Amino acid sequence: MSWSNPAGILFIIQLMRYLLLLILLTQFYACNSGSETYLLRDSVTHKYLSIIDTSGQYDTSEINYKILRAYISNDTTFFHQLQQDIDKNSSRERANWDLWDSDIPLPKLQNLNVDEAYRFIFSIVASPSYDVVTITKQQDMIMLYYTHFNRDDINYTPPKVAKSDSTILQINQWDELTSKLYNADFWGLKKENNRRGTDGSDLTVIGYRKGINGLPEKYNYVHRFWSSTLDNAFFYVYFKLLDKKYKP
Repeated sequence: MSWSNPAGILFIIQLMRYLLLLILLTQFYACNSGSETYLLRDSVTHKYLSIIDTSGQYDTSEINYKILRAYISNDTTFFHQLQQDIDKNSSRERANWDLWDSDIPLPKLQNLNVDEAYRFIFSIVASPSYDVVTITKQQDMIMLYYTHFNRDDINYTPPKVAKSDSTILQINQWDELTSKLYNADFWGLKKENNRRGTDGSDLTVIGYRKGINGLPEKYNYVHRFWSSTLDNAFFYVYFKLLDKKYKP
């Protein structure tokens, strides 16, 4: 096509106009679709939060709720604080509430070759130590293992074993323990409930159940500061099953 041909030049100009119009229409449609998506998301989320706020049946102190609420209300102050907390926790050499999940010098429950096991890790306020009670069941054999660790949270040195012992439990004691854990909804509890502090009791409960008859194995790690639904199970272990000579 010759550029000296007026008809050819006109054709190209018209074609470019059509292409430009097509691009603009495509972008406009995409923007509208995106806006509709955002509007739907925000509208449904607002309604859901309203249900939570008015029902009184949900834990609005839970961190996931707080994040969602801050996101919808564009609470930048909350997110700045959250970012600071994340940076602070990630930069720490070892956080107290993760100590026994990763660095406890004991075999993990899933490596004990048992059918089911529970581990209770407890520290009293300002105590430089942890008491650890591991209870296992392998067929009809039920065992309780007690370990007392001294710790150093200032220098982050590995915990050292100060005392250790073991004893055989009876089936009725096992049934009592698992009943209390069931009533506490142990397997349905989340790892954290966003309550932490430096002045109070610290309890971690870890559970493992081997898969059987096509059912998958189960594992749960729950940390609670101060009081929780797990207190009844822990009190039973600490005051009924654990030998008095080991208590502070």
